[in-house]
Amino acid sequence: METAEKTYKASEWQEAECDHKRHNPSPGDYWYTDHFCPVLVVLAVTGNFVTTCQQTKDAGGDKWTWDLTQPTMLSRAALPATLAHCFVGGSQYWAVKEFENPAADSPKRILAEGLKA
Repeated sequence: METAEKTYKASEWQEAECDHKRHNPSPGDYWYTDHFCPVLVVLAVTGNFVTTCQQTKDAGGDKWTWDLTQPTMLSRAALPATLAHCFVGGSQYWAVKEFENPAADSPKRILAEGLKA
């Protein structure tokens, strides 16, 4: 007996993708609300925690970038509730690379060097 393939409406497919990404975040995933207002970008995923950036800078004119000097940690359990009414964008992996390789004068690098001393 053959089974028929499940077909999705476009809205169902988008919701299924968002739901999957809420529970399985990857570095570079970014989220937005209506009118393309940025919510957060995932910078790292480790165990039960997700490092995100929720602060933007240079917002305006249909463009924005993330302020990577203020990362936030969320539990994986809290992430789906935080993103309940948001849409997943593509990938902003450049933010991950910039976060992982901060400039010499960045707060993250200064903090890391201070902890080593």
